[in-house]
Amino acid sequence: MLLIITLQACSRASVLDHNWICQISIPESEKCQSILVIKQGELLLNHDGTFKLDAFFEACYEKVKVMASGITQTHIALNHIVEIELTAETIQQDSSHKKGKRENHPRTIGFVNLERQSGRGSYSDVWEAIRMKGLYQQPITRRALQCKPVE
Repeated sequence: MLLIITLQACSRASVLDHNWICQISIPESEKCQSILVIKQGELLLNHDGTFKLDAFFEACYEKVKVMASGITQTHIALNHIVEIELTAETIQQDSSHKKGKRENHPRTIGFVNLERQSGRGSYSDVWEAIRMKGLYQQPITRRALQCKPVE
């Protein structure tokens, strides 16, 4: 039994057997954050183990459009729940008052928890907290995720 669970958890094909398009959103009542956190976005999870994220990150006085792409790493795939780590290989940032910036090295930017039957889940934004090197004391930002399969 344990071997079956382990094989399912490590296999990308058994977890993402088709592409998913996901909308990331937050409640309108949330107060502004002191660092850039994801405000809204669209996430494409591909069955081949890649992803693309187009999102807006906002702080109290800054807004940045981010386009990231990279690979997915599945950690858990049990009982129709999938946990996926997003490791960005390329991150393109376009700020309203700064010149665009591109980063080309792998880094974890977030985690997806997805219930495959309903398409609902959550997105945990860890990118900015990691960039702050532990100086950020607020909890990791979690966002609502609504996904649907794409053929």
